[in-house]
Parts: sequence; C-alpha cells; structure tokens
Amino acid sequence: MNDKTHTLFPDMTEAGVYDALYRDDAPLRPTIEALRAGCALANGPMERIARGSVFLYAIGEDRVLKVYPPPDEEEARAEEVVQKAVHAAELGLEVPRVLAAGEERGWRWLLMERLSGTPARDVWDTLSREELAGISATLGEWMRRFHNDEGVQALRLGESREGWAEALAELSSGVVAKHRRREASERWLERLGPYMASWSPEDETRLIHADLHPGNLMLGRDGEGAWALTGVLDFADTLRAPVGYDLGAPLVHLAGGDAVAVEALLSATYGGAPPPAADELWRWILLHRFSSLAYCVRKWGDGLDGSSEESLDVLGEALFGRPREVTTG
Repeated sequence: MNDKTHTLFPDMTEAGVYDALYRDDAPLRPTIEALRAGCALANGPMERIARGSVFLYAIGEDRVLKVYPPPDEEEARAEEVVQKAVHAAELGLEVPRVLAAGEERGWRWLLMERLSGTPARDVWDTLSREELAGISATLGEWMRRFHNDEGVQALRLGESREGWAEALAELSSGVVAKHRRREASERWLERLGPYMASWSPEDETRLIHADLHPGNLMLGRDGEGAWALTGVLDFADTLRAPVGYDLGAPLVHLAGGDAVAVEALLSATYGGAPPPAADELWRWILLHRFSSLAYCVRKWGDGLDGSSEESLDVLGEALFGRPREVTTG
C-alpha cells in the first residue's frame, strides 16, 4: 500500500465528519481509489453501494470493498474473523470470501468477493407463500449449522461480544426507552415494561449472526424457477447470545405473519426439536437491539391500541400468523 494513503483518511475526532462523508463521500474518494489501486485483486470500475452504515463499494462485477470508520473498528474485526471462519466451514449457503484486509489511520477495510444473485430485499414483496416457506426453512437450517459448527463456535470476539449477561442487563433496562425512541405509543409502553419484567430468558449462549433480514440475504432461481436462498452477508453484529435472540430479525422481517413460514423457520433452526414457546420468542423480538414495537403494531396490530392487558400477547400471535381477537370484559 502506498504510504500516502495513511494521510488521506479524515480525522474522525471532529463532530459531524462521519455524517458529512456518508452523505457525500467525494472527499473520501481519493483514499478509496488508493486502496483499490493497492489491491491487486480489485480491478474494474468502482461504484458506491447505498446500503448499510459503512462505506461499501462494488468493484467490477465480482468484488466489494467495505470501509469502516474508526467508531466501527469492533464491527470490522468481528466481520473479518467470523466471515473467514464461516466461509471455511461451508455451512450450505454462500458467504463472501475475504480477499484482503487492512487498517489505515483507524479506518479498517475488507476486500471481499461479491456474491452472485439478487438481494432478497429487492424481490421480497413478490415472493409466493411457497417460496417464503422454502427460504425460511433454508435459513433455519443454515442457522442451526452456524450455531453448532465447532470451528465457528470456537471463535472469541472480545469481551463486548462475549459478555451476554452484561448485554442482557443493558438491553433489558433500556427496552422501554428504545421502543419510545422508535415511536411506540405510551399506551403500548405502559404494557411493555411489566410484560418484559415477567420473563426469565434462557441463558445458554452460542455465537449468532444477530441481523438476519432480507438486506443481508441473497436469492437465486432454483431448477423450477422459484426464488431460493443462496447466500448470507454481513457478520459485523455477530455476538454470543441465546439462539432465540438470533431469531428476532428473521421472525419479523422474513416469516412474520405467515404461520407456515414461521413453522418452517423454527423447525429447521431447532432441528425438529420443540422450539421455545411463541410468547418467549416474541419477547426475544422485543428485546432485540434493532426491533421496533411501533413497526410491529403497524404491520400486525390492526384494531389494537394497547388498551387491553392482552394487547401484547395478541400482537405477538398475529406476528406468528395466529391472529385472534382481544377479549373484552
């Protein structure tokens, strides 16, 4: 790598630098071009991909350069380590191969192969129920393999990714405030605090992906022309936590509202063993770092306003594809 690239990355100690660069990366482009030029495997035209919280660039047709600002150093390290291990483990779905990695002035970067296929989020609203159930089952099987692979599970990602007891305490104490920031109504929030406090979550942990939504999945056509799951992306949020926590994103954003898809996902994830009860999985969803009660109310809460003591249970059952009416006194 040319030494002058060490001086081209901006100083991130000043407030507002990241937000300005994320809106317009022109001041960062000379450094990104220098990085690309310094990687023998990164030839071809470069285009920024507008997704995620980091700087992501497609290079040619088969390479991706992902650049992490200094505040995301932990995410960069986790993604590199886990992605290499999962790629080597061959768990049944494609995972980008890491071709090169480095660090410049606190900024870290990964050069990766670009997976073939179509991002799931681009076609999600067009999927048939059969396709949705098949994709859910395939993802659940991949999750089960990920959660049980000896090589993957032997990884150690550092204290902040391994200390589930501390993470659980922080997530639990902040669950109401989180959903308030995400615009849940006060009526729902009044129900939420006692609802979560009545729960004693399991404490067995595994290394989990923690962010399995359509933006991190790739699809392709199977032999009959149906959409099928082919790849998994983005391991930056990987941590050690209970399996139920890993189901928080796919239960909402993949299988949510469809009982058949939910069953396919859970059956495959737990290998045919009985999964946790729906009300426990619903609480994992509400606890999840990226979850939004307000989104769930908009999506599955038709006719619900949080006024009944049963409101959260009824909303959860609707998410699991088992709608029922709120009983009245």
